[in-house]
Amino acid sequence: MEINKFEKYGQECLKNYYQKYVQDWHLDFEIEKQIKVCTTEGIHLNGRFDKIEFLNSEIHIIDYKTGNPKKAEAKLLPPNHKEPHGGSYWRQAAFYYLLFLEERKHSMTHLQFIFDFIEPETPFNKDALIKKSIIISSAEIEEFKKIVVDVWQKIKQHDFKTGCGKPECYWCEFVKTNELNQAILNENVEE
Repeated sequence: MEINKFEKYGQECLKNYYQKYVQDWHLDFEIEKQIKVCTTEGIHLNGRFDKIEFLNSEIHIIDYKTGNPKKAEAKLLPPNHKEPHGGSYWRQAAFYYLLFLEERKHSMTHLQFIFDFIEPETPFNKDALIKKSIIISSAEIEEFKKIVVDVWQKIKQHDFKTGCGKPECYWCEFVKTNELNQAILNENVEE
């Protein structure tokens, strides 16, 4: 059965991951940490952190990922001309930075976000486990806060009609289809 194959693969990945990193684990940590904050703008945010490590003056926020790390490269990119809000993993890191900083009132100087991929980069090299670190600057966090405020205002105004515009985007297709269905419904009501 397919499920047995995936279960065996998952157990193998976790065993390899454990063997590679067990000696490097820090003992001062929190796992599955839920953080809920209200920003100065009155926006309620929450998230669950996979792991937070406390290393003297340094703090690591760790998010575990499955899948091939090579395929995640574009998701890790910071804002640029093609993706003005950055890749989805970069935005996740920025959001978690924001949550952590709002809750703890920490400075940015010793905070690092790590995406820890538990599957090997290549199936033939079980030791090819990848960790990708992201450090987000204070300026980037300030820009990200503007995005959060903008999105919050759109949610409050029920402005859900815009999307990324990419043809493969499920959300954009849903909005187009929903608008079409709404137009048909309105047409039928008027008759």
